[in-house]
Parts: sequence; C-alpha cells; structure tokens
Amino acid sequence: MNPEKQNIIPFKSLVKRLIYLFITIIFLVMVFFVGLFFNTTITASFQNNDSNLDSLYIDAKKKVILQNETAKFWKPADIALIKDSTLKQEVEYGKDLIAHTAKYLGPNGSVKPITNGMNCNNCHLDAGKKGCVK
Repeated sequence: MNPEKQNIIPFKSLVKRLIYLFITIIFLVMVFFVGLFFNTTITASFQNNDSNLDSLYIDAKKKVILQNETAKFWKPADIALIKDSTLKQEVEYGKDLIAHTAKYLGPNGSVKPITNGMNCNNCHLDAGKKGCVK
C-alpha cells in the first residue's frame, strides 16, 4: 500500500471527528440559548419594569408639591409684632442661636464647647424661616 494513502486515512478520520465535535458544540449552544429564551423566569428579569420607576417619580413629584404647599401656608411670626418683652427676647435669642450656633455651642462656645462649629443656619436657611436644604 502506498504510504501517502496510509496518511490520508487517519487525517480523514480526524477531520470527520472534528466536524462531529463542532456540530455537537453548535447544537448544545443552540439548545442552551433556546432554553434560556423560552424560560419565563429568566426573560422576565430582562423586561422593563417601569412600575417601580414610575412610583419613584410620583413620590418625588408629591414631595415637591407638598414642599411648595407648605411654603405657601407656613410663614414665621414677625418678631416686631410680639408685645410681651420676655417672649420677644426669647424669640430673638432663638433666632440668634440658629444663625450663630457656634458662638454658643461651638468649639469655643459660651454655653458649652461642643459640636463641630457649624451653625444651624447652614442647613436651615434664613434663620430657620425657609426650611431645610436637602
């Protein structure tokens, strides 16, 4: 027998086995993806679920509306209209305490040396008359 023919037969067998292996791998990958595609629990996780997103927008919108409504009906009392002198002094002290908290309660505070030195007015704007910064 010719030596060239002897080499061709194992080569054909090897090529045939590689083709079968390649077809088997492609078939298994296709079965995997078809199973993945038709599995409802997996496909449901990839679908858009806008109900959660919509509820976040609705909650944020309600919060803004509530803040605007609160700003309309709540107005701080005018200190000049207070008749009682003791009450007027207390309200002025409270306003000063909000605006200059560190002076009273800061690291060098006259009442107590506590806190980080920030004033309440840093977050509660206009001495607490405009609400909180969020």
